[in-house]
Amino acid sequence: MQHIWHKCDSEYCYICNNGARLDFCEVCKGGEASLTTECCQRVLTELEEDLIMAKKLDFKNGEWYEISSSN
Repeated sequence: MQHIWHKCDSEYCYICNNGARLDFCEVCKGGEASLTTECCQRVLTELEEDLIMAKKLDFKNGEWYEISSSN
């Protein structure tokens, strides 16, 4: 499923912040570095966000994927 992007254009919104709009999903609440390839259709946990930002976890084709390091 696709992410549903936040849009409000309020000058007081921390996401829209005077035109410096951040990518933020209204469904999973992922933003910028904590966004997965596709939306998981629920709010991300703190652990999931940490793993996504560390590029160790992704969600696509309806499934979670652990990303192994190639080191």
